[in-house]
Amino acid sequence: MIELHERTPKLLEKGNYVRFLSPEENFSPTFKANVIYQVKSNVQVVFYTAFIIPPGDVSLVKLNNDEDALGLYPENPKTLYEVLVGFGGTEDIIIYPMMPSTDYLLYLEKAGMRPNPGLPQLRYLGMYTTSDSPVNNPRLVLYFVKDMDQFALQLYNTNTKEDEKLIVRFVINKCYLEEVREEVKAPVKDILHYKLLRW
Repeated sequence: MIELHERTPKLLEKGNYVRFLSPEENFSPTFKANVIYQVKSNVQVVFYTAFIIPPGDVSLVKLNNDEDALGLYPENPKTLYEVLVGFGGTEDIIIYPMMPSTDYLLYLEKAGMRPNPGLPQLRYLGMYTTSDSPVNNPRLVLYFVKDMDQFALQLYNTNTKEDEKLIVRFVINKCYLEEVREEVKAPVKDILHYKLLRW
C-alpha cells in the first residue's frame, strides 16, 4: 500500500490487472486477497494542499474520509485510488507514514528501533523528506480502497526557530475495478497490505 520508487512510476491504465495481497482472507471489507481484478476505467485528479508547522512541532494529517481528514479514500466499493504524492518545501520538514494513524509504518526489527521525532538518534528513521519525492517529480505511491485502516502522515518541523510550510501534491488515479474469473497471462500489479510490511 506504499511504495517509494527511484523515479516517477507509470500509473495503472485501463486494461491493467491488479492483485491485493494480504495475510488475511480479505485485503479490505470491499476487496478479496489474492484475487485478480482488472482496471475497467480510470481518470487522474490532481489535488494540492499545504500545511504550516510551527517550530519544533508535530502535525498529524489523516488521509481517510473522517471529518477531520483530507478525504482521499474511495466511497465506491469497486474503486482503487493509486496516489502519487509529491512534497514541496525545505528539508526541515520530516514526513513519517503512519498506519494505522497511531503507529509508525516503517521501522527496523531491533527492539526500540522505531521512529521518534523527540530523540535525535531515532528522528531520521522510517521517514521521508521533500527530496525523496519532490512535488514535480513524485516517487511515493500510496494505494487506498474503501473502508481500509486509517493512513496518516506525521509532519515534524526540525527547525526550532521558524514556521515551515509543506506543500503536498496528490495525483489520484481513480481506477474502477472488476474481478477477473478467467486465467490471466498478462502482468499483474501486486498491492501489499500494510501488515505484510511488518515482520
